[in-house]
Amino acid sequence: MSRWIRFIGIVGLVILGVAVLATFALGVGIVKTPVIAGHFIIGTVAIFLWFGLYGVRHLKEAGGVLGGRQARFGYNAVAYLLVFIGLISTVNWFVVKHDKKWDFTEESVYSLSAPSERILAMVKRPLKLVGFKVGGWEGVEELLGRYRGFNSSLIHTEMIDPRSKPHLVDSYQMKPGNLLYIAYGEGDSAAISRVNETTEDAISNAILKLVRGEGRKIYYVEGHGEPALSSADEAGVDQWISAIRDQQIMVESLIVSTKEKVPDDASAVLLVAPKKSLLPQERKALINYARGGGRLVLFTDPRGPEDATLIAKEFGIEVGDDVILDQVQQLFAGPALAVQFAVQRYEEHPITQTFGPESVTVVQLARSVRIATGSESAGFVTELAKSSDRSFAMRKTGLIFDEPEPRVERTPDDLSGPVSIAAVYEKKLVEGAENKGGNSEEAKVESVSRVVVVGDSDLITNGSFNLYSNRDFALNIINWAVGQEGGVTIKPRSLKVASEPLKQSVFGTMFVASLLIPELVLLLGLFIWFSRREVSLN
Repeated sequence: MSRWIRFIGIVGLVILGVAVLATFALGVGIVKTPVIAGHFIIGTVAIFLWFGLYGVRHLKEAGGVLGGRQARFGYNAVAYLLVFIGLISTVNWFVVKHDKKWDFTEESVYSLSAPSERILAMVKRPLKLVGFKVGGWEGVEELLGRYRGFNSSLIHTEMIDPRSKPHLVDSYQMKPGNLLYIAYGEGDSAAISRVNETTEDAISNAILKLVRGEGRKIYYVEGHGEPALSSADEAGVDQWISAIRDQQIMVESLIVSTKEKVPDDASAVLLVAPKKSLLPQERKALINYARGGGRLVLFTDPRGPEDATLIAKEFGIEVGDDVILDQVQQLFAGPALAVQFAVQRYEEHPITQTFGPESVTVVQLARSVRIATGSESAGFVTELAKSSDRSFAMRKTGLIFDEPEPRVERTPDDLSGPVSIAAVYEKKLVEGAENKGGNSEEAKVESVSRVVVVGDSDLITNGSFNLYSNRDFALNIINWAVGQEGGVTIKPRSLKVASEPLKQSVFGTMFVASLLIPELVLLLGLFIWFSRREVSLN
């Protein structure tokens, strides 16, 4: 009888082991099923039964067992196990030191895209990527690891928690909204970029600009009361200018009256909310520059000098002498008309291609900027962003700016919403032609004139630049104006769902085939082994 009690202990261990294995493989929820719950109960009872009927009475034999022949075989097995664990540890150490991953997903979700790998293949100097931890930064750390894994000898990554190391935010000169610091090269000669997005698209394009070393230059017109380049107050634009420089674009001031024409190295010219009128020759110089294939960006405000209006007219854009009012919902009050409102309607254009209904641009004291009626401009004009259907552009601006108590009065001449607050002009030019290699066909060289007019300058000032989508809108304008189309576009990739919930009958079949049948086979084999062992001993 005692031999079968010993066998009960073995059976209990097997049944309890199967229950534990099922729990780890299928989740703790499987414990609630009657079969697994029964396994736990039967296994536990069998082990306690063995211990109570056999184990307690044979404790004195434990010393002899430890020094017996079978024990020595056990010691050898333990030694072999330790050697095996040592080998596994060595292999694991080697794998950690020489990281290599294989991505078997259909869309290579866990790998860098081919365009990103081509960009990284251009890296010849040390490249440093420093991410600053915010909500959901775990995915960013994993993404940066892919960049490091491409070439760990040149590409180094680091994640910093601003809460525990706030001094590093100042050390890396991170501005509000900056999430990633990228440095290409070493020391003072390193090219620096600070990125506000942590997508592969944004990171790879930033690296591409650093590797190419494209030193584009923008001129900022001064001398007419424009916000100073370095002004850090709420009405200044230094945050916008700093963000432009982070795009690897140089920004310098320009007094047009001291030049015969706009410098030849200008990738674009900015005219931002002048308080005084430009001289006629200055205005003419800007118009000629844009007509000749230049890029001109104008930010204007209601009741500002007429320069923006006159320049924009030359390119089929009409700037209204008005102020746009839109309906907003006030807290603890009903809807009301206001000069500060959110723009959520965008037309299709490279500047707004990433914008959707959820993208919000906040404007304040904006004037209408739209396609000029009856324009004979040879270029193509697009209205970029518009107010809501409930808005209108009021021409009687004096009621807002000159009255002690601003008020609203609508007239039949006012533009009804939606009202455009920004427009762009584009025209391809043929600069010249030449014969090549005796070929009679002309080889045409094209350039492009681009003009952007925005009816509100407040959205680029320090007080509003980092609100909602203002930053993206302002920087997209600059990148399009200077022709930064040479980057890469990486489509989002996701795991394809190739499974569906198992039916109860299918799960039951798999459960029996993968757990219960192997368990029965194992118990039957143990029974035969134990029976033959007992017979041989007797």
